[in-house]
Amino acid sequence: MTVEAANSIGPALTSTANVLLWSDAPHGSPWVVADVARREFPFGSLDEQAAEVAELLAGGYVKKFERDGYVVLHRE
Repeated sequence: MTVEAANSIGPALTSTANVLLWSDAPHGSPWVVADVARREFPFGSLDEQAAEVAELLAGGYVKKFERDGYVVLHRE
């Protein structure tokens, strides 16, 4: 499984997934774990992170889970 993940959560996923850094240049992974509550590298602001999540949702991803600022998106 391949997942694009926020910088802070990515290391916790490496034992079960191929992890790519979540950024504003999507890699087309079936899963994205974003963080919209804390500023994450390489984004410059929370607004940029929220905008990227909105763009992914508009592009066909579906929100599967959301808690404490983390958002899990999936695209078939």
